[in-house]
Amino acid sequence: MMTVNNSKPKKIAIKMFPQESHINAILAFAKELKELGNEVIFVGTSKISSIITENGLKFHEIPYDIVRLQTYSKSTTKRKKNINDRLKTIKLFWNDRNHIKRIKNNIENEDFLTPIFQKLAPDLVLIDMVYTIYIPPLIKSKMKFAIVQTTTSGVKTRTTLPLSSYFIPDIKSKTSEFLVQYEWFKHKLRHKIEDFMYGGSLESSIIKYLKKNNLVDQAGIDYERNRLVGFKKIPEINTTFLEFDFPHEKRYNHYYVAKPVLEKRNNLLYDFSYEQLLREKKEQNKKIVFCSFGTAVFRYKNNEVIYESIIEVFKQLDYCVLYICIEDDNLRNELRENVQGYDIHIFKRLPQIELLKSGVDIMIGHGGMNSINECILTCTPMLIYPGSRDMDQVGNSSKVFYHGLGLRGKYFDSKKKIISQIEELLSNGKYKHNLSKMYNAINNSHNYLSAQEVLEELYK
Repeated sequence: MMTVNNSKPKKIAIKMFPQESHINAILAFAKELKELGNEVIFVGTSKISSIITENGLKFHEIPYDIVRLQTYSKSTTKRKKNINDRLKTIKLFWNDRNHIKRIKNNIENEDFLTPIFQKLAPDLVLIDMVYTIYIPPLIKSKMKFAIVQTTTSGVKTRTTLPLSSYFIPDIKSKTSEFLVQYEWFKHKLRHKIEDFMYGGSLESSIIKYLKKNNLVDQAGIDYERNRLVGFKKIPEINTTFLEFDFPHEKRYNHYYVAKPVLEKRNNLLYDFSYEQLLREKKEQNKKIVFCSFGTAVFRYKNNEVIYESIIEVFKQLDYCVLYICIEDDNLRNELRENVQGYDIHIFKRLPQIELLKSGVDIMIGHGGMNSINECILTCTPMLIYPGSRDMDQVGNSSKVFYHGLGLRGKYFDSKKKIISQIEELLSNGKYKHNLSKMYNAINNSHNYLSAQEVLEELYK
């Protein structure tokens, strides 16, 4: 790959999946790169421009994006489906199947991202792991780049699990080791079946491109990954806390950059009207519970069910105040009508970091990695309801439970079970103790590199 004088400021292009959670994961690192005097430019469609510019970073707009955004999301819950549900599922599945065909054709016959980067002419490209299918052309281009991973490692070992697994390993047990491997077998089999249903594997297109262009040795294909393939010879920047993952030895090409500090994020949609209300409730010695299922909750089947269940539960818990964020305008307005007279307050968006820092007794969420990081740094016990098995939320909930940082549930849990879990989290001090223990482990760890140290590693 091309070499650049390490003493000079660099032009760094960043391409993240166009979803706030992925962008938020890399923002602190991007700001740190900028503070070193580098020119940092995010690349994406107009959809994400505001979140970039509001945080003081440059933005380069492209007219369209091509990425696998699965709409046929597998729910973590089961319920009886009517004919309309089934017809909708078939339609979404067919749309996904056609979309994957377009992506396969794109990677095999037309390069999408590399020409964009070549036009920008950066010294370094940071690209989201979600764009794995576009990494082989970057290898061929000989541009210097690194992959950004916003989930826990997803590397198959004897102790780590697929990101979609509910299983809790026992690190010292041989039986557990066997069951871990069985979980990987089930995971791979499920994806083989899915690939057949969707008309082919994206992984096969990646390997085909690498072989066709004699790039296999240069890439170092890693078949032991959660989904698709990894690249053992390409640097990988991870934005999660290594200590939160199941115990394992990190790969030599993996650089962890998360820091034990909370970086303020700016967003024009934040509602700060909660602050006065929060002060009043604390004076009344009420327990503060915050609920948010992220900005992509629309992708999760039956999300309205868990909102309704949580609201009904907190109508019974008069010693608590519930702050709940709901993106959907219609659902938010509908539910507001049902909470009048109760200490339940529904918002579109709240500044989550500021709220958690102010002292929240429990956070109820979907298991997104950013929220988990923030709960660890504020020692906030968690109650996790994963929204989809297509992403890392189920695996994250398993890790929360494994480390004793909180509890987990499913969308159709009974109100009695939800109340029992809320009361357990409020009354048992072990969760805050475990969170404090993990925070101290992270704070004293030597696993994390600064932006300067990452650049030095990349330009060795």
